[in-house]
Amino acid sequence: MGAITRTFQMFIFGICGLVMLPIPVWSQNPDSPTVSSNAQLPVYRPPNMGMPGRRETGGSRRVILNTPSVEVLVPRQGGWTAEARPKLYWYLSIPWEGTAVVTLENPKTREILVNTRMSEPSPGMYEIDLAKYRVELREGYTYHWKVSLMPKKGTSQENKNASGTLQRIKTPSNLPSLLKQYADQPYFAYAEAGLWFEAVDTLQDQIKTQPDNSLLKKHFGSLLTQVGLQGVVANTP
Repeated sequence: MGAITRTFQMFIFGICGLVMLPIPVWSQNPDSPTVSSNAQLPVYRPPNMGMPGRRETGGSRRVILNTPSVEVLVPRQGGWTAEARPKLYWYLSIPWEGTAVVTLENPKTREILVNTRMSEPSPGMYEIDLAKYRVELREGYTYHWKVSLMPKKGTSQENKNASGTLQRIKTPSNLPSLLKQYADQPYFAYAEAGLWFEAVDTLQDQIKTQPDNSLLKKHFGSLLTQVGLQGVVANTP
């Protein structure tokens, strides 16, 4: 599957401006090497601690044709990171004629750390790089982030939204040894250590540089399926 290269207009509010680019969405390339069905897959193991929250997808309950699917790429019960400025990923299945609004909030202080919007987003996967916002997550704090699709005036579209939570934790003590064990596939180490956002980001970085690597794509689909995001894999053109 080729990258969607449509140019879109963005309006940035909040701390600082950034460019939020769609990430190429992949499909199985028939020319890629065949992957054995019993090949080792990354396994996501959440930390043994209280869940930070829940992932939710909402909007109208009516069935409407050509309704987009929007998802934040985070486990159902929320995800963990050891980074102060992780990247957050979200997915849109079909073009949206209205506006997409992305927010990140600290529920304890009610402070809105990120508030950005783009008009008429194309289908694909998007990333929010918190470093470009100069946002730094505090250890032990849980944050809520949300993607809202606002309809264009005069259309029959209705609001759609997806939300999830993330919490910054201390770096797991077993991470250095895991990274040494999986030197060529660091996302295996991050997944096993329970660092969801690091696992997704490092895997996405490898897919960007090796877009025809079917094994990387299989590993990404496996991680998404493990946390209940198989709809993203199924809806990928």
